Formats: sequence, structure tokens, C-alpha cells
Amino acid sequence: MSALLERFAGSPLRPIAEKVAEGRRLSFEDGVALFRSLDVLGVGALANHVREAKHGNTAYYNVNRYLNPTNLCWVDCALCAWARKPGVDGGYTMSIEEAVAESAAGWHDGITELHIVGGLHPSLPYSWYLDLLRALKARFPGVHLKAWTMVEIDWIARVAKQDVATVIRDLREAGQERDAHEDDRHPRRPRLQNDNAERFVGGGQDEDLGRPVGAGQQRIVGRQAELREQIDAIVADLEASE
Repeated sequence: MSALLERFAGSPLRPIAEKVAEGRRLSFEDGVALFRSLDVLGVGALANHVREAKHGNTAYYNVNRYLNPTNLCWVDCALCAWARKPGVDGGYTMSIEEAVAESAAGWHDGITELHIVGGLHPSLPYSWYLDLLRALKARFPGVHLKAWTMVEIDWIARVAKQDVATVIRDLREAGQERDAHEDDRHPRRPRLQNDNAERFVGGGQDEDLGRPVGAGQQRIVGRQAELREQIDAIVADLEASE
């Protein structure tokens, strides 16, 4: 008996561990069982077994630098202590030149990525977002630009009065490699599918709090999407990668 199977002797995850040890594809119901399992370390052991089988005992990572070109945001997210309303002390918006200079401060050759997030700025024009990407790509041509969350991109699309797909194409042409919510396995494909995007970034009513939800207000994925829907998305990713 392998060390992996010994780890799961008597465990409800033992049938899944046997599939993993044999290199067999897990079923949809296996996915449900893994999500529901309280054995977090066991799930991690299964994942690490697959990782080492594919890549050996090697970990990959990037070295990124955060850029927050503004903290002005019109949304009142209860979890956020960082954003400021216009006119409130502590609020700021960088010019394109200031953002490039901020990115260059303390720069070293080991940096591989700029991770850009801000707020839902009430007055920046669409051109500002495109010009920022162009300026950063011109200054740091070899660096990966991971820019803005899906909530921010939804807001940028509203500012541009364009659909999200058009805005994503414009951002990519300006230099964005991916957004801050994209799956590392599919760096050109958004993790959230278009038919589900409104559930995360659209306006509506918060059924838990009984109050309106702003268009940019982020929702906790676990509250908004059923477990089986999350697994459906994972299965779709796997099928698309094959």
C-alpha cells in the first residue's frame, strides 16, 4: 500500500485517494466530496500528489509589485477600510506619470509582474485606463501586467459605455495580460463566465441584508454561487484545457 493510501485508511476520501493514486479522472461527485470534506490537509495531500507527479518537488512563483493608482471609490463595501470618497482626507489619484514613477521606485530585475488594483473611480475617463497600461508597458516591456478586478472592469465598461468583451479587448491591446481574477491555468480566459458575471458585479438586492447592492460591490463567492455551480466551472476549465 502506498504512503498516500495509508494516509487515507478509514477516511471517507479513500475512494478518491485510490483514483488519484491510479491517475484516474475524478467525477463530478468526487468534486462535491472534496469541497465538503473537513479534512483540509488530506485534500491538500491529494493535490500535492498530483502536483509532484506532474512537476516534481518544484514550486513556481512570480515576484510582483502592487500598484494602486487610486483609492477613490464611490461604493461603500463594508469590508473595505482603504477606499476614500472624493474630497475626503487620504484620498488620491495618480497621474499616468506618477503611476509609472511609483512602479519604478525600488524596482529590480527580479520583478516579473505588476498587480494593478484601485477603486471604482467616479470621474476618471476611459482613456486613462488605456493610457496607464500603454505607459507601463512602454516603461517595463518585459513585465506581466495583471490589471483590475472583474468588478473594476465592469465599472470601466460602464464608464466607456461599451460591453465588457469590447473593453477587455481594448485593455489587452493596451498591454493588459490578464485581470486580477483570471485563472493562472488559462491566462487569456476570465475565470467568471459572462452569463454569471452579473451575479458578482451587477446591481440588485442583497437578499441577506435587505438593501440595494451597488453595481461594483463585491459579493463573497461562497454565498452567491452554489457548490455544484463552482464545480461545473472547474469541470469546464478541465475540458477546455484538454
